[in-house]
Amino acid sequence: MNLYAVPGASSALRCAGLFLELLAALTDEVLRRAMVEAGQVSPSGIRYAQRAARYLAEHLTEKLSVEAVAGELGISSSYLSALFKAYTGRSLVDYGNAIRVERIRELMVSRRLTLREAGEAVGIPDENYASRLFRKYAGISAREYLRQAGREG
Repeated sequence: MNLYAVPGASSALRCAGLFLELLAALTDEVLRRAMVEAGQVSPSGIRYAQRAARYLAEHLTEKLSVEAVAGELGISSSYLSALFKAYTGRSLVDYGNAIRVERIRELMVSRRLTLREAGEAVGIPDENYASRLFRKYAGISAREYLRQAGREG
């Protein structure tokens, strides 16, 4: 589903989203180059971190562990944890939770799902836990987020 083709979505919101995606891509590239030049992470380490991030995004609904992702990549969990933290500045679990909450935000607005429904769609069946994660990563409650997005929760 193309999130930028959602009927009724604000063009300003779509533009802001595209701008942020572009800014994130540029920031990633600058950070990658700086980390390689500084000798903090090797080019192969960066590729592993990128593959891990992609794997997390593609398997949002599954209960994942560092060990499972590392096994999928064929590297040790301690190595993956260290290089992922060096590359992203976050732990693998923290990163996974952040992208889950981002997906919950998208689903609540674009598909008009409740927090419970959106949480279940990303593998978080406990609404209370989804609510705590939402507040932690979004900085506001799901209800307040919907109110700000023009949709009463």
